[in-house]
Formats: sequence, C-alpha cells, structure tokens
Amino acid sequence: MKLVHRPLAWQRHGGAPYLSYTHGTFPRAVDALLVDGPPHWTRRGREACLYQAMPSLKVGARIFLDDYRRAAEQRTARNWLDAYPSALRLVAVIEEGDHVAVLEKTAEAMSPRHTLSRRADAHLQAALQPLTSRVRRAATRLRGR
Repeated sequence: MKLVHRPLAWQRHGGAPYLSYTHGTFPRAVDALLVDGPPHWTRRGREACLYQAMPSLKVGARIFLDDYRRAAEQRTARNWLDAYPSALRLVAVIEEGDHVAVLEKTAEAMSPRHTLSRRADAHLQAALQPLTSRVRRAATRLRGR
C-alpha cells in the first residue's frame, strides 16, 4: 500500500482559481481517495480533487468525502454525481462526527460533464478572487504583527 499526500496549492479548474490538492502523478490504479482539507479557504478545491484523480481510480475504488454534514460538501458530492452520472454512485454516509460520504467508482469515466452550477460557481469565484486575495494578504499581515 502506498499513501500519496497532496498538500494544498493555488491552481485553476473550470476557469476559476481554487486552493486544491497539488498536481502530480498518481499511481496507475488507486483503490481509495480521502478528500479532506479546510473547506472555507478551498472553495471548490475539494471538488477539484476528484476531477484530478478520477482517471487513476480503479473501478470499485471508494471516495471518502469528509465533513459531509456541511451543505458545501453535500453540493460537492452532487456535482461529482452530476459530472459522472454513469460512473459514480453514493454508497453510504457514515454519521460519525461531521459525517463522511462514501462514493464508489462504478465504471470507467470520460471527462467530467460540466454542470451549469459548476460553471456558474467558477465565474463567481473568478469575480471574487481579487477581493479574497486582498483579504488573505491583509490577514497575513495582521497575523505577522
């Protein structure tokens, strides 16, 4: 078994900047994917993770999405299911802590289908990015004092 850690980094996905998992090569056949991280700063970064890893996931692989109790994570799971309607299914929700959604890759997948909500969110994120960058820089300066 090999564990691959992907720290967060700024990148673009679907036309908008996201704080998401660092790009890199994945093993050829991934059995499981754990999607976690600070949800408030990543915006759709958790969602982008699956799009990066999906080609490497084996059929039957499990995807674990932490913090599924939150509305944003439930929306992420819905977007994944919309993007891969014939290749992904929700298997279970583990109702411990902040809940974990368990999804399964059921077939090989083509490129993700871009849903209207994902495109709209990408445009909103792109419009807000200059403001969030200024706020983040100001917060960093204040922490340094």
